[in-house]
Amino acid sequence: GYSTSSAFPDRALTVTSSTHKVSVPRQNVPSSRLPLAIGGPSAAMADVGLDASADRAIALPGNADRSSVHGFASNKVTTSKYTMVSFLPKNAWEQLHKFGNVYFLLISIVMYLGEKTPLFVGTIKAFSTFGLLMMMMSITAAMAFIDDWRRKKADAEVNGTKAQVVQFDGSCDNKCWENLKVGDLLLVRKDEEFPADAVPIFCSGEGGNCYVSTANLDGESNLKLKVAPTATQSAILSKAPASEKMVLAIAADLRGQVIAEAPNRNIHDFNGSLEADGCKPESLGVKQLLMRGTVLRNT
Repeated sequence: GYSTSSAFPDRALTVTSSTHKVSVPRQNVPSSRLPLAIGGPSAAMADVGLDASADRAIALPGNADRSSVHGFASNKVTTSKYTMVSFLPKNAWEQLHKFGNVYFLLISIVMYLGEKTPLFVGTIKAFSTFGLLMMMMSITAAMAFIDDWRRKKADAEVNGTKAQVVQFDGSCDNKCWENLKVGDLLLVRKDEEFPADAVPIFCSGEGGNCYVSTANLDGESNLKLKVAPTATQSAILSKAPASEKMVLAIAADLRGQVIAEAPNRNIHDFNGSLEADGCKPESLGVKQLLMRGTVLRNT
């Protein structure tokens, strides 16, 4: 099955689907192996040029005015700490915050003064202590470099993962996760991770239901129920699409907007609303939030 959604920074809107046949009561919707979704950046906290505490108004893909989907944070994930330029000064600064390193550095300075000045007589060469300190700091720096290189490699793998972005004619184009923008309509397969925080717009499951695994986020193995908003679910089914491409094209033509709360650290709560053309505003809650990193299991 599949579902559609709209995205916003830190809370992208997602469309999901599975390898199962579409099962919607009293509707002749074709079987599908592709999920559909609108995705966007899931960068935590502030968006570029936006009030970090203000609600987000995200236009659905069919809107002529798409200005509300610009100015948000990137969907790129960076867990590495260093760059080639900042590694040496930053790592040295971090190591000098350790009491042991500072102590032996001061002892080396005192020993050097005793060796090179008449202030007092130094009997031990400063190099013996300072050299050992440099050796230990170099080993620590090498380990930090290797660990950060592995982080960069993992980041590149995640950011380079392909997501299917639905175009206005219902066709799909592959796009790297790091290049996803707010308002992109995404197609997500069963057992695939959602590439951004999202709100479902349509799901092929009975009643617009789908189940996701949040084990990557909270370690819980039980599946969580997610439900597509009635307004968009009904709007797509009312046109009785005869093929998967028609479903995608109808979803891509939806007009309206999603109002989403500002990014926050609470993954178990969400407040927002959906205002679709021709429908009453519908409130959105945690059952309409699909977090980045969760995995679509059943629809």
